[in-house]
Amino acid sequence: ISGGKAVDGTTGVPLATVVPTNSAITERPDIFLTYRNFGSIDFYGADLALDYVVGNHLAFSGSYSYVNKDYFPGSASDRPTDVALNASKSKGSFSAAYRDDPGGWSLEGRFRAVKGFPINSGVYISPPDLEHAGKLLPIASYGVMDMQGTWKPSFGDGNMLISVNVQNLFNKHYATFVGVPNLGRFVLTKISYTY
Repeated sequence: ISGGKAVDGTTGVPLATVVPTNSAITERPDIFLTYRNFGSIDFYGADLALDYVVGNHLAFSGSYSYVNKDYFPGSASDRPTDVALNASKSKGSFSAAYRDDPGGWSLEGRFRAVKGFPINSGVYISPPDLEHAGKLLPIASYGVMDMQGTWKPSFGDGNMLISVNVQNLFNKHYATFVGVPNLGRFVLTKISYTY
């Protein structure tokens, strides 16, 4: 429907769009594409995080997330197609940090891991699993190591801060989603001065 009038040429399933006619941009009765509502799905999950401080310098932390399902096949219900959570069922991280405030420096190492998961998001769809009909192949699981450090040099009167953050320290190539390039090592440095 455009401006209250039916658009000619539509057959089969009744279809219409309602658009305002007060603008040259929106006066055309184009068909809008969007996601369908597939009803209810049931799943459960939990998140856990823990921080442990040892003395004035050393600290450990960890986190873990879990959900029981990452894929909902349409054949198991009245949904017309499969639905993917597009997120991992299981992921976690562990880090250790050391701070020497009198010396003006700190260092932290973190390991993070993500279990592979199937993807079905618009045009980004995992390849079908040929061994298991009705399922999609997950992206590859990955685990990477990150390091970061900070230093307050004495020549900056304690007002200068130099930091280095290295993600994926060992340059492991991995993809976080279907259709995106592989990621490698990423190094970010920063120098700041407070006055």
